[in-house]
Amino acid sequence: MTRDEIIRMAIKCQLANAGNREGLYMDALAEFAELVAAAEREACARIAETAADFLQNSTFDGIAAAIRARGQQ
Repeated sequence: MTRDEIIRMAIKCQLANAGNREGLYMDALAEFAELVAAAEREACARIAETAADFLQNSTFDGIAAAIRARGQQ
């Protein structure tokens, strides 16, 4: 997620307003959003790994790796 995407979501949820895009609060909000996104990516990657084990299909291992790689972009 980009900072602008985080701000748009914060405005939509009324956690911020269009005039308040800077400062310590927005930095904390952006960091929180990044932590939530990382946790969700990891949960999705684990599901893909479970599918790889269950189905004995290594394609899902590649999917798990691609999900985790999104956090490195």
